[in-house]
Amino acid sequence: MSEREDWRQIQRLVGVDSDGIPGPATARAILGALDSGGMATPSRPQKPATGKARSKNISDNCVDLVKHFEGLLDRRGDEIHAYLCPAGVPTIGYGTILYPSGVRVKLGDVIDEGDAVDLLHWELDEKTAGVLRALEGVPAPQNWLDAYVSLAYNIGTSAFAGSTTCRLFKEGDLLGAADAILWWNKGGGKVLPGLVRRRKSERNLALGIRPFIVPV
Repeated sequence: MSEREDWRQIQRLVGVDSDGIPGPATARAILGALDSGGMATPSRPQKPATGKARSKNISDNCVDLVKHFEGLLDRRGDEIHAYLCPAGVPTIGYGTILYPSGVRVKLGDVIDEGDAVDLLHWELDEKTAGVLRALEGVPAPQNWLDAYVSLAYNIGTSAFAGSTTCRLFKEGDLLGAADAILWWNKGGGKVLPGLVRRRKSERNLALGIRPFIVPV
């Protein structure tokens, strides 16, 4: 590791811009951290054991939809940093809040784009398994499975399992199930435009409407 990278690591620890060039701001931050009891040492997150294997069962349509709406936030050059999502939860990469090891994402974590893609596919596999369990053996065509995994990636598999859209799908009411996807459009009790677009996109995907991603 180069001297400049050493300084970048120190700057990240004390919460200043990590340009690798020590200056007065870095010095003040280091002194402040020492005065307050020392600098915390963040650990690099454990990477998924699956490497860069593609997610099973789902298609690229699902992957593209999730990547489109989750985004890859707080990117600084080759580094991707953890950030607080609108709900105040530490998040990294494509909406990851929990690593495969079971450790929660925390501010100060840093990964690269390859790690973010690995985590995305690991979590998509987890959500796919949860969706299939919730459907209780009812066969799901590819477009429906893709849409439901995207929905579960956002709301969680427990919420999906108890949802009206899941129940109506199992009852064979596909149009009702597609419309019920749209109900999941709130965050903090308010209708959010981004969630409205995502839910409409998932409904489009489920019903085979192309292009399925709703533009801004």
